[in-house]
Amino acid sequence: MIAQVSEFDARGNLARQTLPLIWADAEDAQANPTTFDIGTEDLVEFHFDALNRPIRTILADCSQQETEYATLKVAVVPTVECRTWNAELGQR
Repeated sequence: MIAQVSEFDARGNLARQTLPLIWADAEDAQANPTTFDIGTEDLVEFHFDALNRPIRTILADCSQQETEYATLKVAVVPTVECRTWNAELGQR
């Protein structure tokens, strides 16, 4: 069988993933997750911005794919007093 080992960041995003492995290597990774070492030439890394959008993928051959997003603009709207309209009485 063929398997991949994946690692996730604190927000649950896929952080790193191996290239396909033979089953014996995948079992070794599962049995020894803290000591199992795969060379960086066998990993794909994923990077996300603060909004959890993918911004960079570093492939196993060290080539990169980057994504840019338009700047997020936030409009500040002044607070307006909210009044209800009483249609029957024609009053606020």
